[in-house]
Amino acid sequence: YDALGSRQLKDKDLEALRAAGGVASAFFGYSTWIQNFRLNFRNHRKIVVIDGRVGYIGGFNIAKEYIGKGPLGYWRDTHLRVVGEAVQALQSRFVVDLYASTDEDTSLL
Repeated sequence: YDALGSRQLKDKDLEALRAAGGVASAFFGYSTWIQNFRLNFRNHRKIVVIDGRVGYIGGFNIAKEYIGKGPLGYWRDTHLRVVGEAVQALQSRFVVDLYASTDEDTSLL
């Protein structure tokens, strides 16, 4: 997840995900941003790949503030369902990002 954009995220918010076997890792910790002034080197990708066959990419915002008209007009958060060979590209991007944020062995993914 985007460490800078998720500054208010607490470890307890991720407990259920991790208890179910999920992985959540900040893409460069918040302190890294401050120390290196790399505010533009962020990862805000939203990728879901299911069994290497179906992927979803794009916006997944479902909170109340994303419904209806806001100060800049109506908000539309769109995501796409991807099938076929393009799913491999999504999965590869996810694995590269996971390795960059965790240094975990991703060879089995």
